Amino acid sequence: MVPQDSLPASYKHSRLLNDIICLSVAGETDLANAPEVSAQLKVATENDGRGAILDLRELRYIGSSGIKVLLRCSSRRDREQ
Repeated sequence: MVPQDSLPASYKHSRLLNDIICLSVAGETDLANAPEVSAQLKVATENDGRGAILDLRELRYIGSSGIKVLLRCSSRRDREQ
C-alpha cells in the first residue's frame, strides 16, 4: 500500500546529441513504484551502448528500493561494457 502522502514518480525521456537518452525522474521513488522506475531505466539504457543520463534534480525522495534499482542498473551496464 502506498502512503497517502507519497507522491508518484513522473518520467520524461529526452533524446540528446548522439542519441543519448536523458531520463528525468521527479516526485518520489520507493517500494511502490520501484518496478516502474526499473522499467523506465531499462528503456533509457537500451540505446546500443551510447549511454544514458539520469536526471534526479526533481526527485524529492528516494527509498532503499529506488537506490537498489539504480545500483542494479549500474551493475548491468558495467557487465555489458
